[in-house]
Amino acid sequence: MRHATALSVKLAVYLVIFGVSMPIFGLTALPRSMILAAFHTLVLWLADLIVLPRFGNMVATLTDFALLVLGSFLVLGAMMAVPNPMGLLMAILLSTAFEWWFHRWLRSFAIVE
Repeated sequence: MRHATALSVKLAVYLVIFGVSMPIFGLTALPRSMILAAFHTLVLWLADLIVLPRFGNMVATLTDFALLVLGSFLVLGAMMAVPNPMGLLMAILLSTAFEWWFHRWLRSFAIVE
């Protein structure tokens, strides 16, 4: 149940970040932003489960940043969407800041040890 709660929090935050910053700063439609948020939620959750316990918060945050950049370009390329770079940059930076906090939250509640 703890993992479901953490995954729900992560999805909710990503839906807000990508759902607001991508359409406001670019021409990416809201449904594409939601698909991108769901993709990042799943991929970064798996990365958190693998990287965070072994290497700590800083390495996990840098890994998440790299996965956000790479995953965004792959998913948006697969959808043939061309976002405004400012919107994508804003979403990635906000997501990275959230990931830094989220890792600390996961550790404080012993969800990921």
